[in-house]
Amino acid sequence: MPVRRFEIERFTVISSKPFEAVVSAIKASVGRLDLVEFAKASRDARNFAELEKVIGRDLGRTGTHAVHGA
Repeated sequence: MPVRRFEIERFTVISSKPFEAVVSAIKASVGRLDLVEFAKASRDARNFAELEKVIGRDLGRTGTHAVHGA
């Protein structure tokens, strides 16, 4: 099995708010990439610019995706 390397950035949040409120706020800031919809839309893209639009449309305010679906 080949080794794949990737970079992860970890951060700590200290807050007086309830844990659930902090997690909810973080989740609201991160986009949600639906893999099934992404696969369909990426097949339909006719060029790289259209593919970039598919990728970018689900970015959250943080400029990131969380992956869900299968």
